[in-house]
Amino acid sequence: MSTAGLCQLCDNSPGTVACELCGAYVCDDHYDRQANVCNRCLEDPP
Repeated sequence: MSTAGLCQLCDNSPGTVACELCGAYVCDDHYDRQANVCNRCLEDPP
């Protein structure tokens, strides 16, 4: 099964936005629009 286009954190929802730090495509639930980074980078920056 192809996972192209899915959130790279949850693999369930469409990845609609790219993190400015790591480039991961994530869904709105896993993206902090104030910081412009994904939740993974928000918790543990690269």
